[in-house]
Amino acid sequence: MARARNERVARLAGALAGSDDWLIEVSQARIGRPVHAATVLTIGAGTLRGLLGGRSEQLVLAVCDEHVYLLDYRARTFATRVGGVVTHLPRTGLVAQWQRHRLDVKAELSWPDEHVFVSGRARPGAQTDLAIGLLMGSELERYT
Repeated sequence: MARARNERVARLAGALAGSDDWLIEVSQARIGRPVHAATVLTIGAGTLRGLLGGRSEQLVLAVCDEHVYLLDYRARTFATRVGGVVTHLPRTGLVAQWQRHRLDVKAELSWPDEHVFVSGRARPGAQTDLAIGLLMGSELERYT
């Protein structure tokens, strides 16, 4: 009896925290394609922008077979929502820089051929590491 109650509490806590598996499933449902890695990027979270009163925005970075999708993301206490596709870009033209810090991972993603640059911060974790690995692998394919 106590064990069943603990499992229910654990499931509820995972749902409230927004586990990575949930983020992948919702991203796949929105995109309609298999998603290999998904992580939340906070755009505009720099110190200077924070001091100037700029508002940060959150996007889901979803890595698929041939594309990288950026989806709208709204974090709420009880109803976290993944919205529609903001943009999708090819994995082949990506130039990425990743910097690990103690509390987050800074990402600078650039598609020079598309004239697109995205800079943000992600929480460290397994899905962030997987996204970094997949995107770095795509970048290395250009040089072979």
